[in-house]
Amino acid sequence: MKEYVIDNLGSQLHYWIREGESNEWLVFLHGAGLDHHMFESQYAVIPKRYNILAWDARGHGKSTIKPQVAINYRDMIDDVRMICKAQHIDSATFIGQSMGGFLAQDVAYFHPELVKSLILIDCARNTNKLSKLEKIGLKLQPYMLKAQPEPIFLVKSAQMCGKHKPTVDFAYQKMRQLGKERLVETLVSLRQAFHEDKKYQSHCPITLICGKEDKVGMIIKAMKTWRKKDKSVYQTVWVKNAGHCANQDNAKPVNQAILKHLNKFLA
Repeated sequence: MKEYVIDNLGSQLHYWIREGESNEWLVFLHGAGLDHHMFESQYAVIPKRYNILAWDARGHGKSTIKPQVAINYRDMIDDVRMICKAQHIDSATFIGQSMGGFLAQDVAYFHPELVKSLILIDCARNTNKLSKLEKIGLKLQPYMLKAQPEPIFLVKSAQMCGKHKPTVDFAYQKMRQLGKERLVETLVSLRQAFHEDKKYQSHCPITLICGKEDKVGMIIKAMKTWRKKDKSVYQTVWVKNAGHCANQDNAKPVNQAILKHLNKFLA
């Protein structure tokens, strides 16, 4: 894939494009602490007709951020918009994992014209009503994360990403590169993703994918009830033998679900 660079809101963003044979675009958005390499097993099976765009979010991977600028979730939404504008992408299917899934939902929420469909992997629903316990958990999150020594924090965070050693090792390598301070900053900023909207229905079709052994927060709970709350959900795929990064832990059923979605809505 060809590498591009764009500056926005105190960050130099790196992203990559594989040109396709049509005008259809797939935009891949990775999880917190990781980078665009987490989708390598997906890029390999995407038919050549599709254009692929994948990024490293601000501060992640090759993308840098000025020392005085905090990693901010809302800035990431604007980063996605700016990259799409720079590449003249009018609409795309967004494929996001965890943080990337939150971002994909909010691009669809705030900039619906940019989103043709969504494929969301191991993430919660942004517009759900949070329980009192969940709200308390989010308020306490910064203190709980900051209290952990960096070596323990990075190991635990990586272990939450997957069931299998290659997934955990990948996550640890990327998170160690990012560092505890920036990773905590990123995770805390994700609280901005939650904005209750009881009446919200997606304007576009959604595929949900979740590792059966995902142990992160409220994700499995949200995935189980999503279809009842949003009629735009096309399919919910539960991935056996997989944790939070289901697309890395067990790529084959994830790839099958992605291709089924593309064949249904972008054929």
